[in-house]
Amino acid sequence: MDSLKKQNLNNQLLKIDIELSEEENKSIQIFDFILQKFSIDGLDSNEKYFLEYLSLLPSSSIIIEDLILICGKDYVESNKIYFANVINSLEKKGFLQYENGRKSIQIHKILQDSILYSARDERNPFIMSSRYIAWLSGRLSDGYNNPKESFRFLKYAESILNSIKEEYRHSVYQPLLMLENEYLHLSAFFFIRDDNSELWKDLIKRSENYLGKEDIALAAMYNNLALSLKPKKAIEKIIVYLNKAVKIYYKNAGSYKDGDLLMFITILNNLAQAYLVKSDVDSAIKCFNKVSALRKKYYFYSDAQIGVGYTILSELYRTSKNFDKSEALIKEAIRYHNLIPIERRSNFLLSSYYSKLSEYSLLKNNIEDAIIHQQKCVEILEAQEIRNNHIVAMYQFLIDLYKVSNDYESVKKYKDKQNLIDCK
Repeated sequence: MDSLKKQNLNNQLLKIDIELSEEENKSIQIFDFILQKFSIDGLDSNEKYFLEYLSLLPSSSIIIEDLILICGKDYVESNKIYFANVINSLEKKGFLQYENGRKSIQIHKILQDSILYSARDERNPFIMSSRYIAWLSGRLSDGYNNPKESFRFLKYAESILNSIKEEYRHSVYQPLLMLENEYLHLSAFFFIRDDNSELWKDLIKRSENYLGKEDIALAAMYNNLALSLKPKKAIEKIIVYLNKAVKIYYKNAGSYKDGDLLMFITILNNLAQAYLVKSDVDSAIKCFNKVSALRKKYYFYSDAQIGVGYTILSELYRTSKNFDKSEALIKEAIRYHNLIPIERRSNFLLSSYYSKLSEYSLLKNNIEDAIIHQQKCVEILEAQEIRNNHIVAMYQFLIDLYKVSNDYESVKKYKDKQNLIDCK
């Protein structure tokens, strides 16, 4: 069983002949026996296609609604029928089981491993699952503005990435790189890891080897690597990585696809904020002007990053100690946030605006308003179920504010919440 779980079915230790009781004088090796028992040759193409996909997912608690949504909202109705038919057929043939009142399914781990082994041995392993992998990447990226919406899909991405080992990825290498990028980005909102930056570096290295060092997909990865570092300890590295991302976008000018322009603007805004941490105002202004030029060129004015632009301007006024103007600009960012379509709003960014308002209130010695704004910040993060180092820091800021106001009951309340998050 242990060997099966490691997908090591053709290990020399398993090459043991056993007799089949129904046929005299005939023996078969254990590995061949297992493959025959779990043969999918008698299934139609849709069933084989789906079963290989299921072999990549967790062995239990595969929610049927999730499988339908992974393929995209435009195909929900038609996929309800498709998935119902193929799941019912495979259930009747004994390949899977319903659970949780027929809302989810499970597939035996030994069966999964057997299918995985057979798929690995094909000329183009896992090619049949490439569309599902691409669709899953899309569902993870849907959580760009509101991570909570995509959290349900993380477990499937993690399982796929763990199931397809590096040596068997050649047929689906690019889709898996994109999936890993989205997985690492989204999971950073919900899990605390000590090696986040190392995971990004490893992904970037493999992506450069496969896609080339100037592929536009690398830009988002460099941005995410920069965001995984702590500004106070690694601001120089952050600026280096963000500048690499900017150069990649300029080299790919004229070939931007959906989402590329927004990511380019996001990276430039992140770079401007990094320069402000370093107190390099001139460089920050240059980044701000580049964003303005891109918006004018493409007439791009209806995204969540507009609010970040107000944040950058507010920080520029902060350097001259004009806190009233800084505060007014953040309030303008919040006003703009409420004007854009709901699907384009980023609640994570909204929480950062309230934290900035809290900082400015504190600078003006208004503790009461500082507490109100920081409370709003953490409430937004809690509603999104964020559980990472960022919310730990936001809790700490609020705790410190309550300490200043001698409200130790609230200090305990938020300290308890902070301790519930598994931080190291």
